[in-house]
Amino acid sequence: MTVQTLAPILRFVLDAREWPCPDRLAKLALQLPAVATAGLEIALGAEDAIDLQQRVKSADEMACLTRWLARTTPAGIGWQRLTAAFASIAGDIDELWLELDAPPADGSGEAPLSVFVQLSDPGASAIARVLAAFGMPLDPSREEALARCLAACGPGARLSYLGLMLGRTGAPLRLIIEGVAPQDARGLLERSGWPGPIASASDWIDRLFVHADRIRLALTLAETLTPDIGLECFVGEPAANDPRWRCLFDLLVQHGLCTAARRDQMLGWPAMLTPLSAQSWPEALIADALLRSEPDARWLDCRISHAKVTLAPGVPPRTKGYLGFIEVGNPSAADPAPPPHVGAAGVTAAIDAATGFLLSARNQAGWWLDYDGFSEGPADEWVTAYVALALHDCGGSDARAAATRAWHLLTARARSGWGWNFLQPADADSTIWGLRLAAALGQSATTAASDAIRFLRQHLHADGGIATYRRDLYAHWSDGKAVNPGWYDSHACVTAAAAHVPDLGPELRAHLRDVQLVDGTWRGYWWQQPYYTTGLAAEALAATGRADDADRVARAAAATRVTLEQDGGIAALGERPFDAAWALRTLLLQPMGQSDAIEQLADLLRSAQHADGSWTASAALAIPNRQGDIVPAIDNRRRFTTATVLTALARYERLKPADQ
Repeated sequence: MTVQTLAPILRFVLDAREWPCPDRLAKLALQLPAVATAGLEIALGAEDAIDLQQRVKSADEMACLTRWLARTTPAGIGWQRLTAAFASIAGDIDELWLELDAPPADGSGEAPLSVFVQLSDPGASAIARVLAAFGMPLDPSREEALARCLAACGPGARLSYLGLMLGRTGAPLRLIIEGVAPQDARGLLERSGWPGPIASASDWIDRLFVHADRIRLALTLAETLTPDIGLECFVGEPAANDPRWRCLFDLLVQHGLCTAARRDQMLGWPAMLTPLSAQSWPEALIADALLRSEPDARWLDCRISHAKVTLAPGVPPRTKGYLGFIEVGNPSAADPAPPPHVGAAGVTAAIDAATGFLLSARNQAGWWLDYDGFSEGPADEWVTAYVALALHDCGGSDARAAATRAWHLLTARARSGWGWNFLQPADADSTIWGLRLAAALGQSATTAASDAIRFLRQHLHADGGIATYRRDLYAHWSDGKAVNPGWYDSHACVTAAAAHVPDLGPELRAHLRDVQLVDGTWRGYWWQQPYYTTGLAAEALAATGRADDADRVARAAAATRVTLEQDGGIAALGERPFDAAWALRTLLLQPMGQSDAIEQLADLLRSAQHADGSWTASAALAIPNRQGDIVPAIDNRRRFTTATVLTALARYERLKPADQ
């Protein structure tokens, strides 16, 4: 019986993506079993040989590798060690990667094998068992260096993969450390005894985190730790083609670490290959489908994995890109159920739980992301500024530190202002929330904030309102992309937010007075419901101390109570905590005793809180597209809604009588 290899699957994918398959790469694929998850390692700065990787994870894949090793063990010390060790380490590992370095171009020598294992419990004892199984026990000095690296990991950091470079001289170990807080990267390197240039590495980590959601540190342990380090940068979720990858690759191109051609190759790789969309589906995949006890649709998801910047003393940084494909099942399966509603014992407990959720909801870099599902990518700059301000106003030292980190990231991204994300033109609304965060942090005099104020003033219309976008600025950034002309008009929701920015003139509040509706509310351009815009506008006018503005605020509060009744009563907002929170903020502008609805809304929000501290996603946008249709959007990650409720409950707690 012919033993299936990775080679025909790899060639099929490369042909489908119109990528070349060099002979050396095809020969590497002949040394690996027909497991349809593989990766390519490509030099980004120059043409070079391509290394090949393969992931083995599921029970079926582990069984396939077992059969492969029993039947066709390739030559080489690495393969011999893997064959001897595999059965005994299976209980310690969750995932295994095989990596074959491209052999010399003249065909001499063997392809060196490296094995990367993800341990179920990455502790010293499990590591020792794996190394013993491979015949690689550590001498005392290497054991001490390994122990120092493990001990150097701070809260949240861990050994993600243990790499055994079996085919390289001295069989060094590669330690992949995940979850290192940006502010602790320097400390970890110092505690581990890493002998490389720590200041330079820290600077690169900070620079890359501006556009990378996650960075893993790759340290090499030979006789001792070597002075080189790899910074493995990830963007987005593994199962999603995140357009924000372009920002990271553009950064590498700007620093001369990636050619424009390689960037475009990497960005052009993602695709979904299905039996219906591609011809000559690989024989091995057809056989697997027939043998599965529960047949289901499977296809090949071509993804970008990560980009790696390697730093070493005395030489320029080197970069590699990692991309590949994985066999996946039906991606339209239902999302996991949200956490149950448990409610908090009191307002303080609800605030603490919400703060904890938001702190844990940041990515490693410190960004908050929300509103997935757009071709433009998720929102990060706008959402981060909004959430960071909520935490700064409501949280303790950890929350304020997170807000400070957010401002640091926004400053590094500043392009006069901020936007939905860095791929999109800066807009007035996102810039407003960045400026409000700057004011809360005492950073209004910084260059980034001063530039943002000037940018924001360019969006002021003659009627005293603020437009989200200015036509010429948007056209310049987006290469003339056509959008709904209404994007360039004055927007009450944006103007209401801007009225809270220090140093802006009184014309914004004058505009708000002019556009308050007869029923007492304000209607936003971007929002499905009036609660957000009404709350922001009422708060801006309440701060003036003018009697006529107090009347307008009273009308807004009365209108909010009427709107609540028309919406089916307060109880009907149980699944719309975003609107309930803004209604609460509007009513809190009146004396507490004037409305039973205040207590009812506070009780509703506490009871609607999920077990993880969040609230149901309900910050519902209504985005007019260029055709005039309304595109709905929701904060599916629940960051925006939770930040809103957090702020509302914190204001309620500050204003309620002490005996409540």
